[in-house]
Amino acid sequence: MKKIQNTLPFISEQTKQNFLKGVTEILDSGNLILGQYTKKLEETTASYVGVKYAVAVSDATSAVQMVLEKIGVRGYEVIFPTNTFISPVYAAQQAGAKIGIVDIQLQDYNIDFESLKAQITSDTKAVIVTHIAGTISPDMWKIKALCQENNITLIEDASHAYGAELDGIKAGAIGDIGIFSLYATKVVTAGTGGLITTNDEALYDYCQLARHHGNYGPMNQVLAGDSLISEMNALLGYLQAQEIEENLLKRQKIRQYYQEHLSAIFEERDIQFQEVASNVKSTFYKMIISSKNTASIAQLSEALLKKDIRTGHCYKIPLHQQPTLTMLGMIAECPNGDNYGAMHLSLPCHLNLTTEDLQFIVTNVKEALNE
Repeated sequence: MKKIQNTLPFISEQTKQNFLKGVTEILDSGNLILGQYTKKLEETTASYVGVKYAVAVSDATSAVQMVLEKIGVRGYEVIFPTNTFISPVYAAQQAGAKIGIVDIQLQDYNIDFESLKAQITSDTKAVIVTHIAGTISPDMWKIKALCQENNITLIEDASHAYGAELDGIKAGAIGDIGIFSLYATKVVTAGTGGLITTNDEALYDYCQLARHHGNYGPMNQVLAGDSLISEMNALLGYLQAQEIEENLLKRQKIRQYYQEHLSAIFEERDIQFQEVASNVKSTFYKMIISSKNTASIAQLSEALLKKDIRTGHCYKIPLHQQPTLTMLGMIAECPNGDNYGAMHLSLPCHLNLTTEDLQFIVTNVKEALNE
């Protein structure tokens, strides 16, 4: 029986060939960092996203920390939705921030505007909004206005959302700053890596320094670590970025296939796909479904696993329940976040899936729900 993974990186044959050629060129040049491919990745991303500047770094966690240190969050609050990854919270703590956690809403699993509004105080310095599974909340314009009214920096955690749009504006160009992950499973991968997007020239100059110990020639201008991306990683990211629109179209077709074949039975069983507003273009980094009937979600996951179909989550344990944070006294009331973990799973969604794979998944989902 074939094992179907929940998520896998996709590297096209053309990218494989161009990557091997490029690696030989890099090795022959001896220029393993800060070379032409780091620059090409940055220029391609800035142009595609629609901002003036992009900075490529070793990972998204370092990118968040770098940005927060620049805007000066030490002693101030940085707010996160409870449905996000732990790494940006670590970055905020390393930058000296106090952590605020707010609830999500259960349509697209993104940050809840009213919960955010209630959390903001004069101590709030930044809000980091995660575009869950590559789907931007249609409330982002309200969130942006709220942040502007309170002199708060709005940062997009666009780790899932390279190529996502709201009203034709790309993720990473909506807020003040965008952060992208180039981790192994992302829609644009470099194996590992991160990107910062902004129109702020001072931030751009700072991040260029801070990613390499803060040195300008022999002079140290910023005390910082080493967050450089290698030329090999930048090459892969650059090649992947060339194919983003083609690959996003394939992901959208996977979503359409699931909707076409599962919407009827999902409606009967009170199961919902992640909501995507009409003015939003999602990357469908994850194919999230959910139900208030948590037993049916658990049973579906178990039934599919018996057929070697791996399901996943995005994210199973919310921030306000993470023991590493509760031990530090970080307490938040997030009733929707409390329920979300058990309510949802993600169906397989990656570009290595064949039509036969999708047919097999759909057949087994229907069988499991009809048992």
